[in-house]
Amino acid sequence: MLICILVHLQTAGATVFLQVDSGSYHSTGIKNDGTLWAWGSNTFGQLGDGSTTDKNSPVQIGSESDWQSVGTGSYHTMAIKTNSSLWTWGNNNDGQLGDGTTTNRLSPLLIAEGKDPLCFPIKTRNGGSAVICL
Repeated sequence: MLICILVHLQTAGATVFLQVDSGSYHSTGIKNDGTLWAWGSNTFGQLGDGSTTDKNSPVQIGSESDWQSVGTGSYHTMAIKTNSSLWTWGNNNDGQLGDGTTTNRLSPLLIAEGKDPLCFPIKTRNGGSAVICL
């Protein structure tokens, strides 16, 4: 019998993921330094790196370090910055990005300025995503 124990040692000052989420074929995360990362399928630009090339490991999305939360739909992504501004990208066939079009977006697109004090992307029952602001 072989028993394997994995131990993760975090060194002082290490950058780690504080939040992660996954869609049907892609995943996203925000690290403790506020940077946004994505990996997986990118057919509709849902990773937000400006391309439609799949990524097998996490890639940083942009250079900003003020991301607060991120949520993934089946083929799109929504995120909120620390100023409560809402950003979306990826598949937009049904207008799910909220920009008034049905154009897919390959990188984060500002949808709403930060006016609400507290907003969160959430998963819907059918695998989609939405945003709730309190």
